[in-house]
Amino acid sequence: MIFWWQGRGFLTLLIVVASAIIVGMIADAAHWRSWAPLFWAGLLLVAAPVNWLIGVRLNAKRRGYAPPTLLRRFLYRAPHKFMSLPMESWSIVMVVAAAAFALQSVLVR
Repeated sequence: MIFWWQGRGFLTLLIVVASAIIVGMIADAAHWRSWAPLFWAGLLLVAAPVNWLIGVRLNAKRRGYAPPTLLRRFLYRAPHKFMSLPMESWSIVMVVAAAAFALQSVLVR
């Protein structure tokens, strides 16, 4: 798989990998099946706020103090991007994916 980033956008991928390791260790200690959809939902729910905080902090100077609109808030010329989206915008993608995994675990049972 090909990943591209700009500035420190690679941190988004590292945050997800670090969250996978941490949540995996907790799941292993609790004898919880790490392949369950709730594992992936938990992993993304741990990664999303961390990624949001780091992304907002890194991209704060570029965002400036313009009146925020929804489009301007999440799609702007940020110096730190991962796959053409600002770092903090990926947190929304993570939360939506976590909701999909949680819904899948409920519907499969």
